This record gives sequence, structure tokens and C-alpha cells, in this order.
Amino acid sequence: MENNQAKITISLTDGKFEISGSELFVTQQIENFKHLIEKSFNDFESIPKKIKTENPINSSSRVEEIEIDTETEESIADIHPTIFALDNGKVNIICDIPGNTDSKKTLNVALLYAYAQKSLGIDETSVEEVRAICKIHGCFDQRNFSTHIKNGNPKLYLDKGSNKDRLITITRPGENKAKAIIKTIESNG
Repeated sequence: MENNQAKITISLTDGKFEISGSELFVTQQIENFKHLIEKSFNDFESIPKKIKTENPINSSSRVEEIEIDTETEESIADIHPTIFALDNGKVNIICDIPGNTDSKKTLNVALLYAYAQKSLGIDETSVEEVRAICKIHGCFDQRNFSTHIKNGNPKLYLDKGSNKDRLITITRPGENKAKAIIKTIESNG
């Protein structure tokens, strides 16, 4: 009876997770940890969608690639269904925008939208799209919109370009502020 040894190594940006032992043991552990592996892949956008297993047989190595199904990854609209909706891959903000002035509401729209866009893998957000969302939510101040965006906290997003080519990129503090806004909306919902 052959006792084939196998090993699986998963490097979640070099955090590594390794199982070794008999082929049967490793196969069982893959099944036991499959949900954690899938969750880890969903949590790290830069992780490859394949894992490799090595199974040495008679001192020659056989490498297998196992596909991890990441199609079950939740979108921002699945995670926060009372705040965001996706329509053909485009983010819509469907909640009331918090803030007691158009300026505060505009900044909240910019943060929420840029955060949602980033969750979809879009790092730069068009200010024109923020403008359109502000119009939908009744917080668009035509005379002061550009100033509201420009005077927003520079620690929350980077503002570059001008006119119709103007873009914002949410920062890590901006993401945290967006999460706090989301938490507030959901707790008041």
C-alpha cells in the first residue's frame, strides 16, 4: 500500500497556510477549510484565484491547480443593501444622504460613491458622477458644488484634474469615514 504524501500551500500575500500529510488527509483538510480559503480569497483582491498542491510520487513532483470559485463574492450592494444598489455594474446610492447642509451631503455622497467604486475595483471616481448623484438626491448646489468638493477634507480623498476630467481617489481615512457613515445610516435605518 502506497502512502503518497501531499502538501498544499496557500499564500495570501505571503501570510501562508500550509497543510501536509497523506494525500487523503490533505484532501480532507482542503474540504474542511474550503469556506475559509474562499473567504480569504474574497477578502484579498490581489490574491490569485488558483491554489497549487504538490503531490510527490516516487520522488517526482506532481503539481495540481485547484480552482476556487470566487463567483460567490458579495458585492457592496449585497453587503449594504439599504445603501447601495448595482445596475449593470454601476453603483447607485439608494438611501437618504446624511448631513444638514448641501455641502455636508455632497461630501458624504463623494465618500460613499468613491468607497463603493473602490469596492468594485475602480480607484478613481469621476466628479461628474458625484454631481449626477447629488442631483438625484436633491443636494446639488450648482453655484457651490465645485467648491464643496475642493474644500472637502484632503485627508479623505485626493482631488485632481479639472472641469469634466476631475477625479477623486478615496484615501484609507476616507474609507474609514465612509464606513462610519454607512454604520450610522444602517443603525438609523
